Amino acid sequence: MCSDMKCSVVGVDVVCGGKILIGPSPVLEKMSEPIDDFNSTTLALAEDLTNALKSVTGLSLSAPQIGVNKRLIVINPLRYESDNSEFKVLINPQIIDTSETKLAIRESCVSFPGLRVVIPRYERINVKAVNLNGNEVVFEAMGIESLILQHEIERLDGITLLDYVKNDDRQRQLDYAANLTRIEQR
Repeated sequence: MCSDMKCSVVGVDVVCGGKILIGPSPVLEKMSEPIDDFNSTTLALAEDLTNALKSVTGLSLSAPQIGVNKRLIVINPLRYESDNSEFKVLINPQIIDTSETKLAIRESCVSFPGLRVVIPRYERINVKAVNLNGNEVVFEAMGIESLILQHEIERLDGITLLDYVKNDDRQRQLDYAANLTRIEQR
């Protein structure tokens, strides 16, 4: 973890005592373990994940993206719209209710640079999670916040953007994304 180190961007990766994992990766495809103890290790993981998110272009990250198989995410849906936006840490998040209405949006992910996939998501969800104080929180998320939360909670369940790509298109998408990554790193 990088709580005591400076995080820096190298190409599309974040150097943070390690790198943001680039998929496909078995770590990203694995079910994450719940966090039972709210101690200094949990706080350090939340800080590391927040610092990693601040170092890349994105609205959210999950612990598996920095190689930690725990159910913790950081989101900031208004990051680019407001100077006062806050990074929200959620531990063991789960969707407890959804709207019937879905939206289809082209999603991207820092772990799959260059990959863009249209995914139908619920317009509104209710989420139950634990905050950094160890208190349960229940809230409604709509619009972009709803979409981001669904994306990250799926990642905690081992589901990635690649799972939405049709098998016959998968290799072409991976090759395209790899080529974009090489161009960005020059």
